[in-house]
Amino acid sequence: MVTFQVSGPRNRGAVRFGSFDVYLGDDEATSTRVGMLQGDSKIKIEEEPRRFKPANAPEQNYGMASQLATVSLNLYEQDFQIIASARKGIDYISTVSAGATAVTDEAHTAVGTQPIYTNFYNLDKTKVSSIVVKKASDNSTITATGNYQTGVDARGYSFVVPLDGGAITDGMALKISYSYDKANAVVWGTGGLSNIQSRYMKLVNTDDAGKQLKIEIWSATHDGGLEFTFGGDDTAEPGVLPLTMRCVPVTSKTAGTQLIQITDEQGVFQSPAS
Repeated sequence: MVTFQVSGPRNRGAVRFGSFDVYLGDDEATSTRVGMLQGDSKIKIEEEPRRFKPANAPEQNYGMASQLATVSLNLYEQDFQIIASARKGIDYISTVSAGATAVTDEAHTAVGTQPIYTNFYNLDKTKVSSIVVKKASDNSTITATGNYQTGVDARGYSFVVPLDGGAITDGMALKISYSYDKANAVVWGTGGLSNIQSRYMKLVNTDDAGKQLKIEIWSATHDGGLEFTFGGDDTAEPGVLPLTMRCVPVTSKTAGTQLIQITDEQGVFQSPAS
């Protein structure tokens, strides 16, 4: 007969829920959050004992010859800034500004004194520049004074508001010209650089009480290359970014914590209330 365990866990605080936030940097002080882990990420610690086999006795272990850790991450954000941070020293990363783009004679129709919104907006959500309003019928320029005001809304879209009694009348066809700043682009590349640098890595899980399970790795180096996978049009799951980090001890740290250190606020044992 099967006996079911119905008393529940010994320590409910040690039952883990949720994923981890990932931090990378040169050290803890400079580390920044780079993403959130998918649930099938893992850490594997590998240990090789130092062995000795006497001629007339069983094999014996004498301490530890080496300790390494492999961290296999699946990040939800496919971000080239994250890739370059994890692979610091072997990737190229740059932000390219698209600069100002001119829009000429964008067609609009006035509806009373309702705002007339431009089709494009600045990346920083400021008002577009060099606004010129013309009548479509004769291509004549309408000056702003006494005829219209300009502004920008909370979304970042700029607008022209016709004023009562001005030259812009209800139903008038207009041509609006202006300049706006397109979105910047990130340029990433790899190949030709070989001085890969180790990274400080921190994984943090925070429960609903604000308590953390924090995993710190002092020296993690990207390992195993990259793989980009692209789903189909009807794929329901988001794409993930697989990263593998190879971790080695840092001898300047306290002995016993030189490879990895876990600080656990969540699973601290508490005696049941009497």
